[in-house]
Amino acid sequence: MFLFNIELLDWKMRIDESENIVFRGVRSTMERIQLAFTSQDDVSIVLTEISKVDPNFNKHNWIRFCEKEMIPNILEAVIQMNVDVLNDWCYERAS
Repeated sequence: MFLFNIELLDWKMRIDESENIVFRGVRSTMERIQLAFTSQDDVSIVLTEISKVDPNFNKHNWIRFCEKEMIPNILEAVIQMNVDVLNDWCYERAS
């Protein structure tokens, strides 16, 4: 039984990470169904709005980008007191 659970989780993880258009559609549909039955928090609302603007948006890639690029650069700039880098990452310029 334990081995079955591991295989099931492995299967689910492969589907969740797949870029196949069918699996992406199923994931999107399942997320929408899940949102219908659960309360939305701020993060889910923001992710939904981003997905409306950019259908190719991938939450996992965004989180990976934040973990590997954005957060380390911002923390390093704070430690070094590099205002120019902080302005580049954190300042919203007027259009």
